Amino acid sequence: MEQGDSSREVPPVGLEIMEQEQQDTATEALIPPIDHSRKRRRPNADGPKKKSSCWDHFIELTDVVERTAACKHCHKRYRCDPKSHGTSNMLAHSKICYKNPYLENDLKQTNLAFGSGGLISVSPKFDKEACRKAITLFVILDEHPFRVVDGEGFIFLCNQLEPLLTIPSRRTVARDCFQLYLDEKLRLKAYFRSDCSRVALTTDCWTSIQNLSYITVTAHFVDNDWNYQKRIISFSLVPNHKGETIGRKLEDVLREWGLRNVSTITVDNASSNDVAVAYLKKRVHIKNGLMGEADFFHMRCCAHILNLIVNDGLKEQDSSVSSIRNAVRFVRSSPQRALKFKECVEFYRITCRKHLCLDVSTRWNSTYMMLDAAEKFQTAFEKLEGEDVGYVEWFGRHGPPCYTDWEKARAFVKFLKIFYEATKVFSSSQQVSLHTAYHQLSSVFGELQEASMNLNSDLASVGHEMKRKYDKYWGEEKNINQFLYFGVIFDPHYKFRYIEWSFDQVHGEGTEKSMKMAKNVKDNLFKLYTWYKSAHDQTNVTIRSSGPSDNQSVVDAQPRNSSHFLRADAFKQHLKDKDTIDKKNELERSSLSPAVAEGLICTQNWLKPARTYFKDINYIEEFGITEEIISEFQQCFITANIGAAGAGAAVGGATGVAIKMFCLLEFGILFSNVWLAYYETAHLSKSCELKATKLYNRSSSRIGIAELNHGKVNAQ
Repeated sequence: MEQGDSSREVPPVGLEIMEQEQQDTATEALIPPIDHSRKRRRPNADGPKKKSSCWDHFIELTDVVERTAACKHCHKRYRCDPKSHGTSNMLAHSKICYKNPYLENDLKQTNLAFGSGGLISVSPKFDKEACRKAITLFVILDEHPFRVVDGEGFIFLCNQLEPLLTIPSRRTVARDCFQLYLDEKLRLKAYFRSDCSRVALTTDCWTSIQNLSYITVTAHFVDNDWNYQKRIISFSLVPNHKGETIGRKLEDVLREWGLRNVSTITVDNASSNDVAVAYLKKRVHIKNGLMGEADFFHMRCCAHILNLIVNDGLKEQDSSVSSIRNAVRFVRSSPQRALKFKECVEFYRITCRKHLCLDVSTRWNSTYMMLDAAEKFQTAFEKLEGEDVGYVEWFGRHGPPCYTDWEKARAFVKFLKIFYEATKVFSSSQQVSLHTAYHQLSSVFGELQEASMNLNSDLASVGHEMKRKYDKYWGEEKNINQFLYFGVIFDPHYKFRYIEWSFDQVHGEGTEKSMKMAKNVKDNLFKLYTWYKSAHDQTNVTIRSSGPSDNQSVVDAQPRNSSHFLRADAFKQHLKDKDTIDKKNELERSSLSPAVAEGLICTQNWLKPARTYFKDINYIEEFGITEEIISEFQQCFITANIGAAGAGAAVGGATGVAIKMFCLLEFGILFSNVWLAYYETAHLSKSCELKATKLYNRSSSRIGIAELNHGKVNAQ
């Protein structure tokens, strides 16, 4: 120890302790006494203190010195010591993290991506509500059952498209569908109140397989862009099909939707509908919602009248039609008989792609399609008589169709073609057909008149019976709704001169009856114009029309009809003779409640026009497509096997795979399995591989997963 240190004095330990106790006693004297009478703070009634919401997106790290948390999405780190940093920075980051899939703000920001139509805008964010709405639209537009969301394929598809999506249950989907119906109904009601001044109604009644009576009401109108629109506004139950019941139901529907002005109502020819129309006409007249004196309020369904006319003709050919119907029913009754018939078709090398189909008793056009397809296979049916004993026994004492039956059917099909084309025009639901209706009626009249006057033809009696039914509904000018004439008059290619010429062709040129009918049509047209003018003058509305001149209009194309165009050519020649203008060619949800059924049907009708047009499934066309694909696959395999002929044993393996391939196609196995089996073939040329790729893409895109069930494509 140094000399300086030795001179320092060290106090004893006991003295130091005494001094520390004296300091502590002085400090305690300065602290106020504790008041034990005060109550202690109660614990939080909601449990322990809640964590910040930022911890849903952050996780605290344990391998660092200072307390640090990392973002679960982008892995960015923030200090999280509650005494010095807190959670504000983490909370702010969770709201702007670009990798956060739960981020709810800025959903309108989109990215560009390649789609079916080129570059399209897509949202990089996951929107749960948008996905649920997409599922709802998927169920409604494509008419899927609610249980489709429980299917394994649907669940797998959704998981691949969006893993974060929680697939709703079938009950939730049902609620979403009905809620969408209510929302769309409010929107449509608002549109009717603000932008729709007048509607035309169509209605029909029928009985479901549950023995429940339904009525549907459709409103037809023109929107602000002068486009034709139609909306189903009611699909509901009625206690019966009596006229007064239907009339009251129609009144309730109009009141519910706030519709006052009705131009026409189209119904079929049931007697109860006459009572319903008279009742509705009286109620609408009280609200001053009719057009003029309502002389043309009742419009009879042209397609239904045409159905009655053709059914009278079918009665005259009942024996021949029944015989051919039984022959078709025999072929379709079992797979073995269909296979035997196919062998007969191949024996005679019949290349017709049409498929045998049975008709429906209430739809005459299905009878036409049945006869049109069956007569192409007459020789195959005749060979079947000698190949299958059961075919002859099937008919009993009447026997299979004879040569006379086939000839009558062939002539009858040719005769009915014009009626079939007219029915398609009358049944058009996506375009206006009023201006084409009278042309079809005139063509039908000319065909019936020619058939009834040709006494040497087998169709003379048929034409006579059908013409008598035609005269009952359309024989007199007063029986035809005047709007059918007005539609032709407003067509700038025809105008009033076509009506005059048509009456001269039917009743004789310059006859008193022809002139009287033409004058009556003109008077009714001017009467309607006078009413329109007075109605607009009362509301002080001035309408300035700057429509195109007579030679500047464009007419929509319409299906070509031979008899119609013959009449058009005759009228054109008539105009040429008078040095006038030239004419241009015109061109069942049985398990659903009634309320849910109405919601699904109406919502589908309201949403579908904005996305796509209604399209009937053409099974015959789809069958032809699948047959072509199969034949191309077969040709492709033949080419592959020929190219591998020098491979020895490999040839046998390739041939075996090819035979297996054909069997799979015949039994309708999935095209994906066909694809895998195809590439098992040992020696395939490069051209065959490319061709198989194109065929697979075409088949998968057009018919998807399909099976061939007697030539009919059934979606699985």
